[in-house]
Amino acid sequence: MNALLQPGELVIARFGAGRFPSGKARPAIVIADAASGFRMCEITTSEHYANAAGSALEVPNPAAVGLKGPGLLRDMTTIAWSHDIDVHIGWVDAELVDQLAKIRDIPARHILRLRRVAAHHHPPTAIAA
Repeated sequence: MNALLQPGELVIARFGAGRFPSGKARPAIVIADAASGFRMCEITTSEHYANAAGSALEVPNPAAVGLKGPGLLRDMTTIAWSHDIDVHIGWVDAELVDQLAKIRDIPARHILRLRRVAAHHHPPTAIAA
């Protein structure tokens, strides 16, 4: 992948190169461009790593956003460089953005942009009267 990533994309990226030879591959959400890469929110299956301070934030509709199974949001963001990002797997939906809004280090301006992305890629369905 390269600098063509957009906020709201779900990708597979490598994190934690200090613990793993080439980093551990895991799903992540692109939150915003950063000076040296991309601000990301990692997704894990381990509640221990998701949120050490309390309850974990679940990904509400895993299949709708490109995940193969359940996932939990890490409670903080991190930086990933372009060369650590592998493949696109999906886009955020409105319910996932609601969960991201609960993470302290994601500014409101990024949440607003993610809401627009979610509405574009997962438009609300019309309810028949």
